[in-house]
Amino acid sequence: MFTLFECATLALLGYLTSADVRHSFVLVDINESRRAKMQKFYDALPRSARETSVFIIADIADTSNILQTWGGCHTVLEAQ
Repeated sequence: MFTLFECATLALLGYLTSADVRHSFVLVDINESRRAKMQKFYDALPRSARETSVFIIADIADTSNILQTWGGCHTVLEAQ
């Protein structure tokens, strides 16, 4: 069974990879096991999809450093 967060993330990844455009994606989750699960999903994407994306999985403590490095973000998806 998938959580709403996992379903939303998978749907967004599916859309972005099928659109065949470069994208950067930061997944933030406080739960270590969910972060590991999402990494496995990402790793299962076709190689071509992974080559057109930046995918970072982080906990909350890492988020501000990532966003400062990137200069912010264009879209936020929040699911609980």
